[in-house]
Amino acid sequence: MSTSQMAEQGQGKKTKEERAKLFLIKQAFPQNAFFIFNKATEFVTEADTEGNDLLDQMLHSILFLGNINVARYPPDVIFAHKDIYEKSEYAFPTPFARYRNYVPQRTPFSYLLELIVRYCSAHEEEEEVKAILGQILNGCKRSKLQYPLISSVISICQVSNRRYYGGSLTCPGDIERQVMTAVSCLHVWHPYVSSAVLGVFPEDTTDPRFPDGAIKLPNSVVCRAYDIENLSEVKPPCERCHELYSLPEPRGIRHDPGNCAETEAISNLLINEKEVTDDTEMHELIVAIDVIRERMSAHFNIKMNDRMSGRSETSRDIYDINNIYGL
Repeated sequence: MSTSQMAEQGQGKKTKEERAKLFLIKQAFPQNAFFIFNKATEFVTEADTEGNDLLDQMLHSILFLGNINVARYPPDVIFAHKDIYEKSEYAFPTPFARYRNYVPQRTPFSYLLELIVRYCSAHEEEEEVKAILGQILNGCKRSKLQYPLISSVISICQVSNRRYYGGSLTCPGDIERQVMTAVSCLHVWHPYVSSAVLGVFPEDTTDPRFPDGAIKLPNSVVCRAYDIENLSEVKPPCERCHELYSLPEPRGIRHDPGNCAETEAISNLLINEKEVTDDTEMHELIVAIDVIRERMSAHFNIKMNDRMSGRSETSRDIYDINNIYGL
């Protein structure tokens, strides 16, 4: 049963506030948030492996993005049934306590994808990961052209028989995307990837900044991308991925810097494969961490102020890019 169906079980005439809450509950964001968190919990339970750390961070990321969304989705909208809300808060008290003042490291889908890969780790087959993603998509709700909180593209970077996964940034709006790009540049991505993205973020350019590619991976690495709605067909890289990562045969579109699934997958590859990193050519200067912190802090603050400035006093929260949940 979905959260909206649970919420509609109550009898009697509803107040204006109750009708407004029910309207929010029926939206794709809270529906998908509730669904994917339940699925993630199932993976951890069925695999009987450590995963509560990722569940905790995934839930915090969900609540954070719900809170900064242009239409706020508070926890009691995402967990609309009172009993489920109370059980979730009891099991994971810290995300509920800190989503209004701590910033997540990653998007909910990034945590979900890692949990799926862990779940399949005993016989890590790419096709099994894709099959599970397809099943999850079937349970999610579409909003216009997107499935909120679900990456539209996944990427797999492979060296020998080792695969590293990534998803496109799953943010419901431009402000949220830029906030999470700034956080990723500062706290998450490999320095090579952060430096490449910072060459075009936040000050993008019309013409390619790196015509020969900012990063050149060794020939031993193979990168593939797939549309989440068509996981059987390889999707060519965009012009941005060609510009930043020298990926061959791009199609004629340039996505926002850091948005593509290849960014997370390549970062995960470089973080975990020292030999690959040593053989990777970096055509752009590595940006010093102090410079990254200064630039991303400034941009983060601008975007957060843009979002919070139109809110009432009780709904306005103050976030600091250095106040990271789980660190």
